[in-house]
Amino acid sequence: MVGILDIIGPVMVGPSSSHTAGAARLGSIARALLGSEPREASITLYGSFAKTYRGHGTDRAVAAGILGMRPDDPRLRDSLELAREQGVPITFETSSEDAGHPNSVRMRLRGRDNAEVDVRGCSVGGGQVLVTSIDGMAVRISGTRRAFVVKHRDAPGLIAAVTDVLADCGANICDFSLSREARGGVAVMTIEVEGDVDERAEERIRRLRDVVSCTSLAPVGDERDRGYAPVEVPDLSGIDAHVSAAALSSFVDEAERSAKPLSSVILAQQAEVGDDSAQAILEQMGERLEVMSEAVERGCAEGLRSTSGFTGGDARRMRDAVREGGRATGGLVGNVAYRALAVSELNASMGRIVAAPTAGSCGIIPAVILTLRDELGCSRDACVRGLVTAGGIGMLIQRNATLAGAEGGCQAETGAAAAMAAAAMVELLGGSAQASSDAASMAIQALLGLVCDPVAGLVEVPCVNRNATGAMVAVTCAEMALAGIPAKIRFDDAVEAMRCVGSTMPPSLRETGEGGLAVTASGMSMAREFHSGCSSCGMCG
Repeated sequence: MVGILDIIGPVMVGPSSSHTAGAARLGSIARALLGSEPREASITLYGSFAKTYRGHGTDRAVAAGILGMRPDDPRLRDSLELAREQGVPITFETSSEDAGHPNSVRMRLRGRDNAEVDVRGCSVGGGQVLVTSIDGMAVRISGTRRAFVVKHRDAPGLIAAVTDVLADCGANICDFSLSREARGGVAVMTIEVEGDVDERAEERIRRLRDVVSCTSLAPVGDERDRGYAPVEVPDLSGIDAHVSAAALSSFVDEAERSAKPLSSVILAQQAEVGDDSAQAILEQMGERLEVMSEAVERGCAEGLRSTSGFTGGDARRMRDAVREGGRATGGLVGNVAYRALAVSELNASMGRIVAAPTAGSCGIIPAVILTLRDELGCSRDACVRGLVTAGGIGMLIQRNATLAGAEGGCQAETGAAAAMAAAAMVELLGGSAQASSDAASMAIQALLGLVCDPVAGLVEVPCVNRNATGAMVAVTCAEMALAGIPAKIRFDDAVEAMRCVGSTMPPSLRETGEGGLAVTASGMSMAREFHSGCSSCGMCG
């Protein structure tokens, strides 16, 4: 199950969580399944990946993963050149075949020991991935937990033997799939586990009769090996941590029953169902807050430009205008706007940001929470708890709708981020759990139906400015909820409406760059300018 650390994350190099971070993670999994240093790779892109991969850096990201880089590695932007320098030819082609998910890829790798692997997978939004096929056999690997991929001969009793080894090694099996060519033929079982697993499990499984190979895949999360500053854990006593994660109303009801903030209920539930303690979750959220803060500063740097040159410098202009005074709004509004622009412009320049919940919407939550910290004096610990609240809202949107623009349009990215930020702002300013729910619902309603129409396939126009306007929606909805204005449509119903609306959007309005602003005269002119000078992959004219 996707948790709040997956929603407020990953820490990554821009510009797109699904098309860049997710693609890098898929490349990393393919490399691990190969089991040796890659010698060459052939990549086929489908759907939205095929339509926008140059502008979204998908080609560079897949290559980076194959070369062993993490999503936040600054070398990602130069991965194609690095592959050539290392003598690893990586070829790309696109296909119009329906691969089942709009962000799909097939990766065929050959290793220096002549080992080969053929991996299919998809990026499902917010940097989360799903591997669906290995060497033509169906599998299910989410990458969020340790997984064991066991290729074997289809023989009676082998499944029990493998699971017995895992149980003996301390693993708690939480997902299992089996695919076979024919009865008695070659089969593949994939097993995702929780808990601390004895490092000898992989070798013990490999020695079992009828096992051909066993590969242990570590989770693809990118922050587990870092140190974190301490964060005070709130009092979680009296909270029923077994609250249903299917609906926000369950969390709100428990917050009201226990007389605790919404963030505390979310934190208790996440600590109960996941591998991390409440302390560990808060410390990792604190690290993400620091990355967000750094992104604002770097996004205002003089001379910052995106990889295309179309965006950059607007955050600095907005910040300077606010500081000089005389703006019609100024104050809170202007400060929220410049921070949203800063993080989004840094993302467009392939800088280091936090996908929250996606890279395309990465400026909204930092803009709101950091402005409350810097302008209204909210404490660091309170801001970290605000991220927990935001993560809980995003987790429910992901569970019941989608966070991927390629599936649900920009309402799934900007709309989700605005809802998350609005709920967090309400809690930071002392509002109730119900008021947070109302603010989140109103934000979704305000942005329902927003299309994803990236000009030239870039996460720049209109994405950067939409981060600023999305943050304004969040602030407005939070203010209304704090004033006691209820949402007439419940949050859970609004999310269901988002899912239905997204499913009826034509593909041209779901991150393909084939509709909306992307096909206006000015948008198409920008696309021609970008593609005429593109040299990132060697495929442009």
